[in-house]
Amino acid sequence: MKSSSFNPVAPQILTFAACDDVRPEQGGKVTLIGFYGRSIVVHALPTTLPKLCFFAQFDAPSWRPGTMRVRLTSPSGNLMVETPSINVTPTEEPSVIPTEFRNAIVVIQFAPMVLSEEGVHVVEYEFPGMPPYRFQVFVAANPAPS
Repeated sequence: MKSSSFNPVAPQILTFAACDDVRPEQGGKVTLIGFYGRSIVVHALPTTLPKLCFFAQFDAPSWRPGTMRVRLTSPSGNLMVETPSINVTPTEEPSVIPTEFRNAIVVIQFAPMVLSEEGVHVVEYEFPGMPPYRFQVFVAANPAPS
């Protein structure tokens, strides 16, 4: 008898963003507040942001309920923060939405967030048994003109 092993399908990432806050709205919408995209410019380093959020939208048809971890690493390679293992499931969407158009949104908030190094910071989303998704966010200081 052949044994069959479960081969998980990696969820496809649709959107990634860094921002100050993410707020759920009526009708399943979300609002991104203080959108940085992939670069964060501050007046000086080190600095403390009241909150830093990472927004990730995944393709729900390939999503399997389970756990994940999120890590943020500094340009010098130091682990800044790591979440414990988080249970995640796809967003419940109305049945009128075809399966191929459904998504799963994961919002990770760090409050407060101390940024002390200029350069490329790496955000990793890690699902068990799959290679991590890695996103780069560049942090830079741009002092206000005198």
